[in-house]
Amino acid sequence: MPISRVVINASPLIVLFRSQQAELLPQLFEEIVIPQGVWEEVLARQPEDIAAQQLRTVPWLRRIDRVENSTKIAAWDLGKGESEVLSWVASHPGYAAIVDDSTCLDWLDLDESANPLATDFLRPLSHARRESQSEQRLVRL
Repeated sequence: MPISRVVINASPLIVLFRSQQAELLPQLFEEIVIPQGVWEEVLARQPEDIAAQQLRTVPWLRRIDRVENSTKIAAWDLGKGESEVLSWVASHPGYAAIVDDSTCLDWLDLDESANPLATDFLRPLSHARRESQSEQRLVRL
């Protein structure tokens, strides 16, 4: 099943903006969600940072103002953005997370070699453990 809805963490988004490849996201996915914590992390960069500048202008990102953090994910001691990304995925079936943090993968017991590369930039990982009766998916930069 193709991935059509994603929630993205700050580092992959910053890398895509800086490499002028961010426009790949709306070409690959129908819906791209960014939690408030990720939004704040990107905008906390220097005002001249290309990611901070472009984040405010792209029409294809949907910002989520409030994400209920899973108590289990909060216990993993990840950053605010990572916790919000994973909590969103855990509570919204049908979404995949785009992350670059191997800690996220380690906590979710994912096999990085589960699937071949989907594109030069994104790798879908379909092997995930189940939590709350919903399959979690990660896309790792």
